[in-house]
Amino acid sequence: ATEEVRSLEVGDLLAAQGDEDFVRERHTISHDADTLEMCEKMSHSAVGSLAVMDGDTVVGVVSEREYMRNVAAKPYTGKGLAHSVLDIMRPAHAVDFLSPQHTVEDAMLVMADHPSYESTHRHLPVVDEGRIVGMLSIRDIKKAVAAAGVHAEPLAGRIAWREEYAPPQPQLAFA
Repeated sequence: ATEEVRSLEVGDLLAAQGDEDFVRERHTISHDADTLEMCEKMSHSAVGSLAVMDGDTVVGVVSEREYMRNVAAKPYTGKGLAHSVLDIMRPAHAVDFLSPQHTVEDAMLVMADHPSYESTHRHLPVVDEGRIVGMLSIRDIKKAVAAAGVHAEPLAGRIAWREEYAPPQPQLAFA
């Protein structure tokens, strides 16, 4: 089951989200939108990240984290909480993109940002022939792993780069 999940293609996971037009509409926002529109769309669509579009071109990605770090956690300004999504997004040149043919393992490696393990990429835009076809989230990967009945420990132990990195185990103390 572990090999089966690792070799699943990203397109297979996106297919479970609905048809391409629905998925694209759910995961995109116009470059001229503000952060209030962004929050409303994320809440309505139950997603944590949106591809910022200028026509058919992805110009960046904006997520809950960008909002929290760049708007909500900053001192109040005259703009209040409404800023342009362009002001807080990760620009396209700083975004990792996937294709529908990439595997779940490829996506996991990008999300882990090997070898630093400091990535905050929990959402990756998926592009096919220059056109956005969806957004893959860490939640999509977790669902695929759970559906296959794979336990996290065996999966982590079989990824080669994971063996090189052994994080210290926390010491738990109970009173």
